Amino acid sequence: MKKSHRVAWSLTLLLIALLATPVFQAHDEWDGIPLIRTRGRGLRFRPPSVPSDSESSRDFRASAHHLNPALRNDLPRSQLLQSLANAVNSNGMISDLNAISTVIPTRYFSSAGMKTATQYVLSRFVGVGLDDAYFDTFSEGGSSLRNVVGIKRGSQYPGRIYIICGHLDSTSNRFETEAPGAEDNGSGSVGVVEAARLLAPLQTQSTIYFICLTAEEVGDWGAEHIAQRADQEKWDLRGVLNMDMIGYDEAGTPQLWVEGFPKDPGSVALMDRLTSAARMYTDLSVYRYPEDGWGSDHVTFHEHGYPAVLAIDYDWDHYTCYHRTCDTVSNIVTSQLRKMTATVTVATAQLAGLQTALGSIAGIADRIDSPKDAGIRIELIGTGYAPVSSSTKGAFSIRNLLPGRYQLQATATGYRTAMKKVTIVAGHTTRITISLTRKSASGSNERSRGSEELPND
Repeated sequence: MKKSHRVAWSLTLLLIALLATPVFQAHDEWDGIPLIRTRGRGLRFRPPSVPSDSESSRDFRASAHHLNPALRNDLPRSQLLQSLANAVNSNGMISDLNAISTVIPTRYFSSAGMKTATQYVLSRFVGVGLDDAYFDTFSEGGSSLRNVVGIKRGSQYPGRIYIICGHLDSTSNRFETEAPGAEDNGSGSVGVVEAARLLAPLQTQSTIYFICLTAEEVGDWGAEHIAQRADQEKWDLRGVLNMDMIGYDEAGTPQLWVEGFPKDPGSVALMDRLTSAARMYTDLSVYRYPEDGWGSDHVTFHEHGYPAVLAIDYDWDHYTCYHRTCDTVSNIVTSQLRKMTATVTVATAQLAGLQTALGSIAGIADRIDSPKDAGIRIELIGTGYAPVSSSTKGAFSIRNLLPGRYQLQATATGYRTAMKKVTIVAGHTTRITISLTRKSASGSNERSRGSEELPND
C-alpha cells in the first residue's frame, strides 16, 4: 500500500486539511460525518453509510443497503466452492510468510532481499505444478525489476484471462535494511501463492494468472508493466482481483473491505462476486466501499480499462505497524488470513469456471494398547474442514475434500498426537489407518507415527 503520487489529488486533500484542521483536532467527526483514516493519501471522509468505530459493525454488516440486493439470490451454493474455501491452509501460508518476511530482512523493491523473495515465489509456483512460471522483467527508475508470474491455462477458453495478484515489495521507516512487511503485503503475496497451490492441479475453463507484483510502494510500477503488456499483447483480460493487507483484524469491526469502481459495471460485478463468496463460503463480515478505489495496484488496471477489485482488511487504517519495522508475522491473525484468501480464491475459481470432482477419506484410528477406539479426534490441520471423531471401532470418514495434499492429525487424551500426510484424488476415496501410542509417564506428547495410506479406493 503506497502513498499517492497524484499531485492534484494530494493538493486538494491538503487544502481540505488546512481549512478543517481546528475542527478535526476538537472532534472525531465533521458536520456529522465520521472521519476515516487513510492509506497514505491524506485525509478523506468516512461516508455516512460507513460505521464509526463505536457502532456495532457486525449489526451494520447485516443491513442490506450497502450490498447489492441481487446477491441474496445470486448464485446457488456450491459444495465444490465450499470445499475449495475449506482447503485453504493457514499453516502453509504462515510458513511461506515466514520465508519472505522473517528470513528476508527487507523486500524494498530495489533490494537484494526483494530479489530473493521473487526467487522464492517462483520456486513455489514451479513446485505446485502451474503450466508456466517466469520472471516478468523490466526497467524503471534506474532499476532492473521483476514481477513473478504463474499461469494456469484454461481447458476451454485459454484466451480468457483472470488475474489474482498482490504486491510483494515492502517498505518501512528503515526500508533499506529492515522492512519485513508481513501484513503489507506479505499477506497478500502468500494468498496468491496459496491460490496457485490449490488451483494448479485442478481444471478451469479460463486461464488464471497468479502474479506477485513489484514496486507497488513506489508507484504501482509492476502493475503498470503488466497492464501495458496486456494492452500491447491484446489480452482478453476479464478481471483483476487484488489482495493487499489481508491478515489483520480487530474485534468488533467488519473484516473484509471490498473496493472497486462503482461506475464501472465490470468492477461492480467483481465486487459482487467477492461479496457473495465471502457471505456464502466464509463467515467474514463485509463492507463495500461506496467510492472509487485508490491506493493499490487495482487502480492501475482500472486506468487501463480492465475490471479490477481490491480485497483488503477493514482495519488497514488501524494497523499501528503499517510501513514500520514492527510489521512482522506475529501480528498476523491466521483465521483472517485464511478466510480472506479463501474468499478471493473462490471468487477467482468461480469466474474461471472451476471443474473437478471431490474426494474423501475413509480410515481407522487405533489406540494401540486399548480396545476402545471411539472418540479419537481427527482433523486436517490448518484448514477449514470440520474435525470428526472415530466410532466405536475406530472408523472415521471425511467427505467432500478438494483434491490435493493434507496433513491429517489424530489426538486423544493420554495419547501421543499422530500425524500423517494424505493425498486426495478427485473422485476417489483414500483409505488410511493411523495409530496412537500412550504418552510416557513424564507426560511427553511425542508424536505417534501414522501408518501408510492405502492406494486403493
